[in-house]
Amino acid sequence: KDILVSYCGDASMQQFMLTQMAGSSIEKKLFILDAMSACNIEEVPSNWIVHFGKELISNVDATVKLSVLKFIRLHGVTSMNNTLEQVANNNQNNTILRVNAIGTSLNDSTQLSNQLFDYLYEQLQPGNDASVRQQVASVLGQAKLSNEQLLKLAKEFLGKADAFILPRLMPVFLGANDMEIGTALAGALEKSPSLDNITEEYLREMFSKYPPELNVTTEKLITQLKAVRGERLARIQAIESSITKGDIERGRILFFGKAICYTCHAIGNEGGNF
Repeated sequence: KDILVSYCGDASMQQFMLTQMAGSSIEKKLFILDAMSACNIEEVPSNWIVHFGKELISNVDATVKLSVLKFIRLHGVTSMNNTLEQVANNNQNNTILRVNAIGTSLNDSTQLSNQLFDYLYEQLQPGNDASVRQQVASVLGQAKLSNEQLLKLAKEFLGKADAFILPRLMPVFLGANDMEIGTALAGALEKSPSLDNITEEYLREMFSKYPPELNVTTEKLITQLKAVRGERLARIQAIESSITKGDIERGRILFFGKAICYTCHAIGNEGGNF
């Protein structure tokens, strides 16, 4: 792999890598794609882009397609959005692949279509796989949504979003300034069981673009946030005071095992980075 990466700026090596990938096994394709992703090249060869398009709409294993999507994201390829949309709209593809294709196609200027929004919204609902829901929330949080789409999220979903979903969705509302959206957003957060997962500073930034008429509602929400956080702190302190001794090894087993704390939290260099 190191040799491929070292010489991948050379046109003959680029062609060699493409030739090796074409018609090969899944394992070999993944190996070549991994090397391609690691290439430090200013411009992606056009023949690579053409081949990636064919891979994405073929019947190749989904892991290969996901590796192609990783390359597209890493190298900022913007000329494949039509192909990405085909992948996203193809119900023969699995959910992870479709969601990744949507996320890869996002940019600052293109609004998410109603068809793709409706698909993501469906996958966001309770009852679907938790990791998929979190990924969907992250994609929606980075998307450019219409006012109608923002209203749907605020009115119909945000108030019941859990602690893993809510923070991922919130960025999509940054910069919005429509009074109806702001009112719906404040109402959803007011009844949200996950409000204390948002900081006061973030809330103020979130509502900074809305009309002054919403200031009273915003301050009321921040007061509620402080109260909720105060209650949580009191509970934590009460629990701490009731603990006379602990077993570090049992705690470690729980953290990295049944409680799956490690998926979001870290101890030292071990664990997630939520």
